[in-house]
Order: sequence, then structure tokens, then C-alpha cells
Amino acid sequence: MQIGFFSEMPYKPLNPSLTWPVPSKNYDPEIGGDLYRQTLEQFVRADELGYEVLAINEQHFKPSNVTPAPNLFFANLATRTVRAKLLPYGALLPLHNPIRIAEEYAMLDVLSKGRLMAGFVRGGPSNHLAYNIAPDDNRGRYEESWELIQKAWTTHEPFSWNGKYFQYEVVNVWPRTFQKPHPPIWSSGLTDRSIEWAAMKKAGYTRWLTVTATSKALLSTYRQYYRKYHSIDPPPEMIGLARAVYVSEGNPREECLPHYLHFSSSVETQTESPYKRIPNGREYYMTGKIFGAANFDHEQAKKGGLHICGKPEEVAREILLQQKELGFGLFLANLNYGDMPQEMALKSMETFAEKVAPAIKDA
Repeated sequence: MQIGFFSEMPYKPLNPSLTWPVPSKNYDPEIGGDLYRQTLEQFVRADELGYEVLAINEQHFKPSNVTPAPNLFFANLATRTVRAKLLPYGALLPLHNPIRIAEEYAMLDVLSKGRLMAGFVRGGPSNHLAYNIAPDDNRGRYEESWELIQKAWTTHEPFSWNGKYFQYEVVNVWPRTFQKPHPPIWSSGLTDRSIEWAAMKKAGYTRWLTVTATSKALLSTYRQYYRKYHSIDPPPEMIGLARAVYVSEGNPREECLPHYLHFSSSVETQTESPYKRIPNGREYYMTGKIFGAANFDHEQAKKGGLHICGKPEEVAREILLQQKELGFGLFLANLNYGDMPQEMALKSMETFAEKVAPAIKDA
């Protein structure tokens, strides 16, 4: 099993009861700069501790995820880390110029000497609203962007592109990617079509913020489509799971509970409101397709597998139980969530690397 470190870079002073969109007057750049530097310190430390993948997701207008430009962050990390693979999750393809994404990812792959894992994601309602992308255009823009980027990476003569959403007289991406034919692509998504597309394209697939039962159903769908298109099962290393994790030799639940409740409340208030603004969004949100039945109650979240908190042996046991049920080969530990202090996050990271990782590595 590969073990990675994942962070959503929350703005920690945020009042978690504020609903989306939170006015930017609540953001203090002085504090924000310190938080970015602390997160960089965490990722550099993760590389030193032996975490094999470093992952960040892309979000817009979201104080619980102040990560509008992951590639800026990874450009810094590429020069300060030496071993870990870099997973920007993603680029939200429907929002962007696909040529720009092809170029930036190629730069990161070259800068890191082939350590890039290219995240291609559709994104949720808050991102569509932020960039004024019609939900009906999301899927088409996503799939056309994916096709164009792959062709730009694998075609080494200039070509033209005349698609439904994008038209270019000349496509000729410099630099070329370090990995051949291109970096491995990783995706996510909750709809049947998104899962089918990822499987058809032989992309890795990751779940997070869905309880174990929901994750199992989605991963089963991915495996079914993978077998349909390729006549074999996807290897475990193409299946990932991300979980909020806290590990301590002291009193783990007492130590982390306030910070997890801050995290879960922020996610809930920042996620539900955008869904109300799109057709049938409220119904979609409440069906449990997004977060299952946990509803952000801590005991329910633990029961549903969303939050793994305990002493090292307890954390290792829970990860192995979920691995046995879900069959993932990449585990992304979100060890910096809510308003958790820097020292606490670093200590949990170190304890996980020293006492949990060796116990689950060979699963």
C-alpha cells in the first residue's frame, strides 16, 4: 500500500457556522500567509518522513479549502522535496483552458523529474458558480479537455483542434512531459458517467468524504467499468481512499474532537449551500450520495469510516479493516484538518509515519 499525506489547507480562524459564500472580509492575509507557510512545512516534513504521495485538491471561494491554484503550491514543493509523488487533485478541467493545464502539468512533471500524478476532476457546484460554468456544460467540457490534454502530451507535431467547447488553430505544447507517454492520470467523481469515463481512460480513482458503504458501491462501479473496457480488474494501486486521521499516544479523541467538529461543520456549511443553487441540487445532496449517512456527527463519522482517530495500533487496525473491505492501494491521510494547531498536526504526522505506516505498508 502506498501512503500519502493530504491537506485541504483550511483557513483555521473561520467560524464554521458561516455559509457559502463567506465574504472575503473575513480573510486576514497575514494569517493566511502564515497558514500557507505552515502547510508547506508539513508537506516538506511528510517527504522527509517517507510519505509517498503528497496531495492537495482545488477549490474556489471556499474558506474550508483555500486552494484555488494547487500548481503554484506544487511548483514550490517540486524543488523542496525529493522522493514523494505530487498529486494536485485536480485541475478542475471544466473551469480552465485545457492548453494551460497541459502546459502547467508538463512543467511540474519536468521540474519534479517525473513525480507528477495528474489529477483531472469535474468539481462541484461551488466551483461551477465561482467560474460561471453552466452545470449542463460541465461534463462535455471535462471530457473534451481530457481528450485534448492527452493528445497535446502525446502528439509531438503541431496540430489543430476544432471541438464543441475549444478551438485552436495550433496546439504545440512545450515542455514535453518527463514521464512517457504522459503522467498517470487520477480522477474522482460520484456520477456513473464520471466513474465510467475514469475507468475507460485507465485513470486511477480515489474516494473521500463518502462513508465506507458508499465508497464500496462507487469503487465496485469503477471496477465493473474497468473490466468492461479492459477485460481485467484494475490493480489496487489505481484505487485510492482519503480519510481524516489523527493519531496520538495520549488521549486521541479528547485531543482531536474539537478540531474534527470544526472541520466537519465547515465542510457541511460550505457544501450544502452551493447545492441549493443548482437544479435538483438539494435533493442530490440529501440523498446521501455525497456524504452517506454520517451527517457529520462525530460518532457517526467514525462508524462510517470518515474519521480515523486513536492510538497507533487502533488507527492501523481501522485502516486495514477499510483496506480489506475496499481494496485500495493508495491511502491518503488528511492529518491537518479544521483548526488543528501546527504542532499537533506535525506530531500526528510523525507518529503516523513512525508507528502506523510500518503496520499497514504491506497490506
